[in-house]
Amino acid sequence: QSLCQCHLRCDLPRPEVEAYTIASTGDPYVSWKRITGARKYLVYRRSADESSYTRVASTTSTHYTDQNVELGTKYYYKVKAVHTNTVANSASSTVVSATATLARPTVNIKLKNGNPRLTWEKDPDAVKYYVYRSTSKTGTYERIGSTSSEKYIDKTAKAGKTYYYKVKAIHEKSAANSSYSSVDSIKAK
Repeated sequence: QSLCQCHLRCDLPRPEVEAYTIASTGDPYVSWKRITGARKYLVYRRSADESSYTRVASTTSTHYTDQNVELGTKYYYKVKAVHTNTVANSASSTVVSATATLARPTVNIKLKNGNPRLTWEKDPDAVKYYVYRSTSKTGTYERIGSTSSEKYIDKTAKAGKTYYYKVKAIHEKSAANSSYSSVDSIKAK
């Protein structure tokens, strides 16, 4: 907490900010702790290509999801707390960053002729998908396939064995690749 500088006014403390990419949507997400005395917060953003920050939000919330983004671009954010008396506004927070990516695939697995068949929803911005497999949930995953389709059949699975799978959506800019899907398993027949 900042201390009052003099008896006339007390500046708000600068927000403590963190940022990350929401795996399920690929959107950059910025959050901060509520500051007593702040009536709203201003969120500023710039990309690596831009020299100055642009205000992208004015909010009473303590978080901001950035959906107006270009995939594969790293964005830098800073937040300012606004007081009723504008001369008491906080200084800008330290700068945090997050990169806009493809959304993480949601994978379903069923057996088709005894073989594991993985399906997911196609993302129009994905150029392909990588499929990874392991024989244990926390084991080492090996990439077993690449497909531009929204499905993959594992024809190398051995009957009676349980396999664990995860999928990643791939973009033409590698920085925009999704995070891994959650792990799902099935026993081949």
